[in-house]
Amino acid sequence: MNNGDGILFVSSGKESCRPDKPVRTVKCYEHMLHFVLSGQGFFNGKKIKAGEGFLCLEGEHVSYMPDPINPWTYVWINTAGEAARSLLLKIPSQNGIFKWPVEQDLSLFRDFPPLTIENADVSAELRSKSLFYYFLSILGCFPSEKFQKISEQVRSFIDHNITLPLSIASIAKTFNISESHLRFLFHKDYNMSPREYITIQKLNLAKEMLLKNQDITFISLSLGFSKCSDFSNLFKKYIGISPSKYRDAILNTRR
Repeated sequence: MNNGDGILFVSSGKESCRPDKPVRTVKCYEHMLHFVLSGQGFFNGKKIKAGEGFLCLEGEHVSYMPDPINPWTYVWINTAGEAARSLLLKIPSQNGIFKWPVEQDLSLFRDFPPLTIENADVSAELRSKSLFYYFLSILGCFPSEKFQKISEQVRSFIDHNITLPLSIASIAKTFNISESHLRFLFHKDYNMSPREYITIQKLNLAKEMLLKNQDITFISLSLGFSKCSDFSNLFKKYIGISPSKYRDAILNTRR
């Protein structure tokens, strides 16, 4: 599942490991990125706990296992390709181990999407892609962005994470600025609020998915809406008609 920028998303998932799960010793055939949500375990003999993670690049030999007393729960995103390797090498880590702000991001993993080559799912791939770029950003993998305006960084962040249930509060916290200052900077450069921009981007993606005749409930979940009715009401408010009528009107013009 290549997303167009040279990165192949191979698999993703979440696992609460059993205390008796044996050590896994493998040669990596893709790039493996793990984030520990709770508990602890061992990576190449070193203890890792919640708020830490580990990275294995293609071709490396690694071993990891849960702690038998307090086994870990983690999520993983596996990718392939040189573009992914180049980004992952920017993660500030020691021997493949890194820290991440677990207390800020646990809510993102309540329904972490399983993704496999055998059972490819568009929604899961979109969520995996968004979370991949989201964590690379908070891990400091885009140093060139320090030369950008804050508003440009925020816009890029939104574009990469548009399928997540983004809030102004979480974005402001990510960039370490107040919500009011975020709104001021964004409106000054783009003549709209960040909330308006998020809405426009979500609806543009929704329209693309409707043109592919995808299920409306599926689209709403893929775009981070907890309720299909919230998506439908927002769509009708901005577009003027319901998602189903929009889809029917466009598809009828093609017949």
